[in-house]
Amino acid sequence: MRRTKIICTLGPAVDNEKKLERLIKAGFDVARFNFSHGSYEEHGERMDLLKRVSRNQNKDIAILLDTKGPEIRTGEVDGKIFLKKGNLIILTTKIIKGSTEKISITYKDLPKEVKPQDRILLDDGLIELEVVSINKNEISCIIKNSGELGSRKGVNLPHVHIKLPGISEKDREDILFGLEKNIHFLALSFVREKKDIEEARKILGEAGKHVQIIAKIEAAVALKNLDDILEASDGVMIARGDLGVEIPAMEVPIVQKMIIQKARLVGKPVIVATQMLDSMMRNPRPTRAEVSDVANSILDGTDAIMLSGETAGGRYPIEALKMMNDIAKETEKDLHLLEPMHFKGLKKSPKLVDMVAYSTVDIGKKIGAKALVVPTHGGSTARRIARYRPNIPILALIEKPEIKYSLKLVWGVESLLISSSYKSTDDLIHEGELTLLKQKGYKLKDKVVFTAGIPLKVPGTTNMIRVLELGEGGEL
Repeated sequence: MRRTKIICTLGPAVDNEKKLERLIKAGFDVARFNFSHGSYEEHGERMDLLKRVSRNQNKDIAILLDTKGPEIRTGEVDGKIFLKKGNLIILTTKIIKGSTEKISITYKDLPKEVKPQDRILLDDGLIELEVVSINKNEISCIIKNSGELGSRKGVNLPHVHIKLPGISEKDREDILFGLEKNIHFLALSFVREKKDIEEARKILGEAGKHVQIIAKIEAAVALKNLDDILEASDGVMIARGDLGVEIPAMEVPIVQKMIIQKARLVGKPVIVATQMLDSMMRNPRPTRAEVSDVANSILDGTDAIMLSGETAGGRYPIEALKMMNDIAKETEKDLHLLEPMHFKGLKKSPKLVDMVAYSTVDIGKKIGAKALVVPTHGGSTARRIARYRPNIPILALIEKPEIKYSLKLVWGVESLLISSSYKSTDDLIHEGELTLLKQKGYKLKDKVVFTAGIPLKVPGTTNMIRVLELGEGGEL
C-alpha cells in the first residue's frame, strides 16, 4: 500500500471516460480542479464524470477545488513589448494600450501601497522592476533586467502587504458552485493571513457546509504568518511556483522542509506541489532531478504530492501518475531509516491525545504489530498518529462515509466503514476485528494495537490503548 497520498489535477488531457478510467486504475486519492482556468460547465462535467467513473470502479476519490485567488495583472499590450534594462517605465491604474514607456495594472490602490525601492515582479518573476517614485495613480520604476512582456501577465510584490481582499468575488462564486457539487477540500490561493481563512469559513458557514480548507503558501508574507495560518486552516499546500517568485528560488527547498515540519508538529496535512514531474508534460520519462524531488519531498515528511499540468494538459498523464506511484512506493521502502527524524520534537507534547498517539506507535513498533487500529469520530486521532510516519498500516474505523474523504490527504491512513451499532468498547473492538479479517485479509493471531476514547463516540477523548491478537477474545 502506498502511504503518501497523491493529488491529480483534472483537465483536457483526461476528459474522456476511458482515459479517466486508466488514471483512476493507476491510483490517486484526490482530484484537483483548478478554477484559475475553465468554465463552470467544464468543471461541472468533469466532476460528474469523475463521480460516475470512480463509482463504477468502486474507488473513493475526494474533490479539491483550487481557487484563483486575489491577483494583480498587467493590462493589454500590442503583441509583445521589449523592456530594456536601465530604462524607466510607468505603471498606471488607467486602462491604456501598453507600450515600452507605460503599462496598465489592474489593482487601483497599488500606488498607495508601495514605496520607493520596493520590488515589483512581472510574468512569474521574469522581469524585475524597482519603484523609483509614486504619483497619484502612477508608479515610476526602473527596469532591473531586460525581457519581453505580453498582455495580462501576473504581478508579484514580495514582502509588500497588499490590501486586496483575501477572497475575491469570483472566488466566492466559485466556492458556492463547488459546494453545490459537494466538494471535500477547498484550496485557497495566495493566503496571506488567518483572516483570509476565516473569511472563507464564513462563506461555508452561511451555506451550512463543512469543507476542509487548505491554505496555499505562495506569498512571502504568508511565511511570516505561518503559525497563525496553520492554526486557522485544516492543512497547507506548498505552492512552489509563485512561492519561488516571491522568495529567492534557492530558499524554496529549506522553506519547504520548514513548512512540512511545522505542519506535522500541529497535526495538519501538508501537500508539496508544482512542477514535480513537469518534463512529463512533454516526455514519457522524468528527469533524474524530478525523481529526486518527489522522493525527497516524501522523505521530508509530506502527506501528499501533487501533479498539476502533467495530468491536466500533458501528453503523458497516465505515465506521469504511474511514475509518481512508483517513486512513492520505492521511497517508502526505507521509511524505517527516517523514523528517528520523524519522532524528533513530536514526543514532547503534554497533550493526552498526543501522548496516547505516541505510545500507540511506539508499542506497535516494539511488538511487531500488523496494524494500528483507530476508531475515530472525526479523524483527529488518525491524524495525530500519522504524524509519526509509522512503518505500520494505520486503519481508521469510521461510521460516517464523509470522514473517509476528509482523511484522503493524511499520510498512511486508510479508512474502513463500520457499523455504529456497538454499545461498549468490547463491541467496538469486536466490530474492528471482524472488519480487519473480512475486509482486509488479516489473519487470526495477527497482533494489532487499538486506540480509542472513553466515553465512546465523543470527539477528542482518545485515552485508551489495547494490544491484542485478532480472535483472542472469542468467536468471530
